[in-house]
Amino acid sequence: MSKSKYRTRTVQTASGATAVQVVCYENNTRKTAKHIGSAKNHDELEILLSSAKQYIAAHEPQLSLFHEPISRVVNFDQIELTSVSCQFARTILFSLAKQCGLGELDSHIGRIDKNTRFIRHRNSALNLEVGTQN
Repeated sequence: MSKSKYRTRTVQTASGATAVQVVCYENNTRKTAKHIGSAKNHDELEILLSSAKQYIAAHEPQLSLFHEPISRVVNFDQIELTSVSCQFARTILFSLAKQCGLGELDSHIGRIDKNTRFIRHRNSALNLEVGTQN
């Protein structure tokens, strides 16, 4: 079985954070392929290590025979929600209502859809745009 070209490396920074890097070794020298980020706690470190695994999987020339699905961890502190569509808001509100035991709202969908169309008409410029802060 061939070795991976890339490795994940963690380094303590002067500020006390843990930096996560993807490195490759060529001719007995270490080269940093990508700096993933710096973590201040264990949860952030797990997210950055997961991102490093995703980077390695995407850039590895040799496919693994034993491919493991990579976890899709999301750090909500790094997501910026700039605007929301009415359909997105409706989906979230229905999901929350069902989780709260208010499943009977499904029988009122027609009335809610009419109100949603009214809101959509008044706010036709709303879109869902999700990006990450760097």
